[in-house]
Amino acid sequence: MSTWPEVERARQENRRELKLSGATLSERLASNGGSLCEPLFQLTHLNLLDLSSCPTLVHVSDQLGQLTNLSSLLLNQNGITSLSGPALSHLTKLKVLDVSGNQLTAIPDQISALTALTTLNLANNAIESMPVLKELKSLAHVDLGGNQLKDLSFICHEDLSLLATLVVAKNRLEALDPNLAKLVSLKKLDASDNPLPSVPGELADLSRMKELLLQNNPLQDNRLKKMVAQKGTKPVLDYIRQNCPRTGTDAAESTGEPGKKGKGKKGKKNAVKEVANELDEACDVLEVLHIRDESPLIVVEDITKDIRPYIIGCLIRGVDLSGPNLKKFIQLQTKLHDTVCEKRLAATIATHDLAKIVPGKILYTAKTPDSLHIQPLNQNRAFSAPALVQHLRDQAEAVRKEKKRNTFSGIHQYLNLLKDKAVYACLVDELGTTLSFPPITNSDVSKIGPETRDILVEVTSTVKLATAKTVCDALLRDMLELGLGQPTPEGQRGLQVEQMRIEDAQGNLKVIYPSKTDLTFEGSHAIQIIRP
Repeated sequence: MSTWPEVERARQENRRELKLSGATLSERLASNGGSLCEPLFQLTHLNLLDLSSCPTLVHVSDQLGQLTNLSSLLLNQNGITSLSGPALSHLTKLKVLDVSGNQLTAIPDQISALTALTTLNLANNAIESMPVLKELKSLAHVDLGGNQLKDLSFICHEDLSLLATLVVAKNRLEALDPNLAKLVSLKKLDASDNPLPSVPGELADLSRMKELLLQNNPLQDNRLKKMVAQKGTKPVLDYIRQNCPRTGTDAAESTGEPGKKGKGKKGKKNAVKEVANELDEACDVLEVLHIRDESPLIVVEDITKDIRPYIIGCLIRGVDLSGPNLKKFIQLQTKLHDTVCEKRLAATIATHDLAKIVPGKILYTAKTPDSLHIQPLNQNRAFSAPALVQHLRDQAEAVRKEKKRNTFSGIHQYLNLLKDKAVYACLVDELGTTLSFPPITNSDVSKIGPETRDILVEVTSTVKLATAKTVCDALLRDMLELGLGQPTPEGQRGLQVEQMRIEDAQGNLKVIYPSKTDLTFEGSHAIQIIRP
């Protein structure tokens, strides 16, 4: 049987990784009767195998078990209907297993042989039950969201003392196992979008919990339901501790410890009242949305790494820039450029009306001054970069003389940032239209106005990626505080931000913003972050 060129190259070069996905993998399968080529299973030196994003891949041979040195196996977004138990039993070095987005209904018992496994992703299948996982003592992250599970007893074991993340959202759970409290290292539990009428009081025993997600459940306790939607993890856990019955074997001991003086009924009532009163506090809501299929992404070319290497983006949905709000938004950008952006030395913000941008990818690149053309803000014609710089210098000098100033103001003060640059950074759409020329200006073509409803934000930096994120965090926080988004049904100030993907020219992910570690608002007014 003939081999595939990617497999043969990996064999000849003794590669430790093989990535074959999407259309390329589909073509290879079609040429081989829908099966993986047998020489692939002879690459026993592989540490990582990525066969993903191919709906026509529905079966993986038992021969997979020959790849005994695999530490990462990625089979996500395929059409796989079952996993080979015999194959799994031989992959004892496996640390990462991702079979999300397939058509699995069950998982073989042999998964218990994967004792080195740290990350297990089985999300978005049709799994109805799971084998007991207590032998997988190295597990740290488990994602079972988007399945048909009704029970979690398979994972509620004290042997899983390293498990930090458990996602079971969008299943058919009608109760949470009180033995979840045995997962002593659990920091995140996502049980949103289930038919849960209540939660056990034992959840409050998870002392390391940082993120408890229970949204979109038919909770019978209306106060808890409202708190889940509006408040953070700590007040929710406090409320659960005081109000939700314990259903496990230690329920009788929940009122206190022998030898210690409790609060008594009056003290406990006051504590409950204190937690409940938090619902009445003003709390803004910032909702993070998943990336839509039709949303743009930014592709970064290598040429930018020596001039302006860092970029992030996001989409702010459903803004209200009518009336005085547009002026507030423009003034906000000016303030941020002067402060957190350090007069654009650290970072630059550019904002665009998403409806005015051609659908597709946006290229972040760099061009020689003579080859860069842009129709700048508030101009009715395009300029080459040198012509625009000269135009702005002439304009600045005229204003300086008229107002008898010794310094430049406004955009003119940033022209020196281009000094001695052989190429200029820019963003262009799929038609080649320049959308942005950081740190100077963005295009009038995508100019925001009072009619704008969705804003594309891009932040570029010469310093580091964290600087760009800090700037965008500040923009979102201040927009929320200014009331530039749509209010929530409860009347709170609200803002929706959609994540945006940044890739390199080869299609590899560089960054997604905002990620789960972004949007930290220490010392800010009360903001509830609702994450996907």
